[in-house]
Amino acid sequence: LLCYGAGLLARAAVGRTLSESFENRLHALYPRYTVIKGMAQGLSGDAVKNPLMTVLVNFDDHQQMAVEVERLDDGRVVVFLPGAPDPWSGNVVLVPLDRVCAMPVEIGAVHRVLKGIGRGSAALLGAAPSPRPGA
Repeated sequence: LLCYGAGLLARAAVGRTLSESFENRLHALYPRYTVIKGMAQGLSGDAVKNPLMTVLVNFDDHQQMAVEVERLDDGRVVVFLPGAPDPWSGNVVLVPLDRVCAMPVEIGAVHRVLKGIGRGSAALLGAAPSPRPGA
């Protein structure tokens, strides 16, 4: 009965507000929550609403594996550039759409390669296209 009541509250406007407030605090206290939530949404089928997908970002003289977070109305893409050997830390950058190329691999596979300081990249990138800007 308690769970049923909590479910009703969560569906109400007050419940959604409380849930969003809690989630915003969780994002601030535990930044990895965003990536974990995105991966879980991908597994549960919620990825249609909030897709997180692996991409290659083309820079002037190199490419970097990244995670596309969202697309802006002005045509830019928000991407998270994970670091190595800790893919949970990195940078968020805005890049033009023409610099982003989708990778048909799971985020977890990219994280494993980054934790290995790049080892396994050949197998991972074997399925990914490698166009360069202007090519």
